[in-house]
Amino acid sequence: MNRGPRFGWRHSFFLLAVIGLLILCVAIGQLPQIHGNPTWRTVTFFLLLPACLAVTFSWPRTGRPRIQAAGILLLALVVRLALAPHPVDSDVNRYLWEGRLIREGYDPYALLASAPEWADQRDAYWAGMNEKDLRTIYPPVAEWTFAAIGALWYHPAALKAAFIILDLGSVALLLAMLAARSQPLRLAGLYAFNPVPLIGFSAEGHFDAMLIFLVLLALWLRERRHTVWSWIALGLAVQTKLVAVLLAPLFARSGGWRTGWVGAAIALLPFLPYSADINAWLSGVHHFGADFGFNGSIHALLSMALGNRTIAAILCAVLLILWIALVTFLKTDLWRSAFFVLGGLIVLSPIVHYWYVSWALVFVPLFPSLAWITLSGTVTLYFLVELTPEWSMPFWGQTVLWTTFGVLLVRETILVLPSLVSLRRFGMPPKVGSLAVVVPTLNESSTLSTCLRSIALMSPLPDEVIVVDGASIDGTREIGARSGATVISSAAGRGRQIAAGVAAARSDVVLVLHADSELLPDAGSRIIAALNARAEAIGGAVGQRFGRDTPSLCVIECLNEIRAVFLGLSFGDQGQFFRRAAIMGGGGFPNLPLMEDVELSLRLRIAGPTLYLGQGLVCSDRRWRQENWFKRFVTVMALTAIYRLRRREGAQITDILYRRYYPTTAGNTRHGLPLTTELCPANQDVID
Repeated sequence: MNRGPRFGWRHSFFLLAVIGLLILCVAIGQLPQIHGNPTWRTVTFFLLLPACLAVTFSWPRTGRPRIQAAGILLLALVVRLALAPHPVDSDVNRYLWEGRLIREGYDPYALLASAPEWADQRDAYWAGMNEKDLRTIYPPVAEWTFAAIGALWYHPAALKAAFIILDLGSVALLLAMLAARSQPLRLAGLYAFNPVPLIGFSAEGHFDAMLIFLVLLALWLRERRHTVWSWIALGLAVQTKLVAVLLAPLFARSGGWRTGWVGAAIALLPFLPYSADINAWLSGVHHFGADFGFNGSIHALLSMALGNRTIAAILCAVLLILWIALVTFLKTDLWRSAFFVLGGLIVLSPIVHYWYVSWALVFVPLFPSLAWITLSGTVTLYFLVELTPEWSMPFWGQTVLWTTFGVLLVRETILVLPSLVSLRRFGMPPKVGSLAVVVPTLNESSTLSTCLRSIALMSPLPDEVIVVDGASIDGTREIGARSGATVISSAAGRGRQIAAGVAAARSDVVLVLHADSELLPDAGSRIIAALNARAEAIGGAVGQRFGRDTPSLCVIECLNEIRAVFLGLSFGDQGQFFRRAAIMGGGGFPNLPLMEDVELSLRLRIAGPTLYLGQGLVCSDRRWRQENWFKRFVTVMALTAIYRLRRREGAQITDILYRRYYPTTAGNTRHGLPLTTELCPANQDVID
């Protein structure tokens, strides 16, 4: 099979995406017309999201993992440096000025910034501060960090440089976790090139980059069973921003509470030098969290309903505590639990500045979410506050922002919660070690040899190779037998054949491979490693690319990947795999003549988290060559939509769709299936 040129349309699309991202970042960083115009800021911020997605999903699939990781880090650095000339937010002036107070021996918690006692300390950064009549809410370690950086260079660029380095550290930790879980490294781009951290940290200079790095470091250390060090990192995160304390119950579960005193000490001891003013600091924190309200979602609704922001804040706090208790009780993956907790905080917080979204967004590369990715684009409406005299979100903007996010989040929550409850009830699935490859065939003598040869090159070899034939008349069965595969017969119809193969298999994991596809040598080992790294995952897809490199096929590859990543819906030619016990315990593989891959995806998504490994096979584009590209694309989308709307009809609707999909043989059928097999090869997928 032609695996495509070393440089072609795929690389051209990638270079165009990178150039587009760079142009946007340079424009945002350099042009005053964008800095000073809220409308242009809103537009350019939003445009960064499609640029981010284009770079991420067009990133070359080939190359050594270390080279890919280095490339992502390098581009992440370049785009951040391109944004660096952008003026900093007024908060940075507070960082610098309060750090100066620390260096000169003053207590930043003792007085308000506007206090006359500090008149001699006022400078240009003091003049550029906002809210001088409010007490600072930054913990001591954050203040000491500002002081240390300011000692090196008392300038906003120094802080911005430090935060860029910390943000790149977060990208590096994401890359390490993606590699450890056998997930595509390019998914780190969903954070590395996302507009929220790019504008929030690299352009405007907010110090939440330090919080995110320390939280990820704590999770990474705990993942490697360095419990004490993980508590130290979490304690430092709390000392950066108090919201990190919400993660403490997650670190305390499963025995972590025994060394929790270390984290408590790190979080509390830095307050000792300022103990005389601790009550003043706490009153400032309470005032910020209970009496203010800006761009909240549920808090805003409760405030309107109750007419009292403080009561609304109390109710949101109670809901957040209950949510954290539920997440802790469910004992799912620690990183996923942290995602749920910080995501819940953003949803229930009275104040949501756009850069707060990064607290949850940083987990999206590991747990792709359409809701959070969408929010990272629509949150650009935040900049419309500059068009209002009272500096508040327009009601319509806040409504669009949170309604769009809310609808998508509710949908994802409905899908996720049943599987979490099931995991709590029945426990984590056991480790997997054996793999069966099931290949459905119908007159595939021209492609099967190449397919089976690719399986023979896998390392390690699969434990079972099962060819399920649907009454071929061209020697397909003989080819399968000569290769050493187990050949069984089944009624024609791809889903029915796969169901027969799954029933005959005895391995822990089943991978479905179409006869016109070739597996990459490491596909099997990556499947096993990924399922063992995330024990709650039920299955997923390895990912594919076509054997040829054309613009139209590149578009299909991209759409296939985006659907699999964000919706958890894969097609059969993407190499679907699953835990055999889970599928057989749930009634077996979908016994349908067509749309069995869509049905399998839907069932897997409900049963538990699904994985997407990014690249595992090369498939044929023969059906796309035989038909008009656009017509076929529309047909595929229409049939898939019809099936999802009428899937309760089961085999009845799939028989109808089968005849529509193969109209040339619609009049010559038996039991809803064509008799002329040459026109209806069993391995053809919904998108082939």
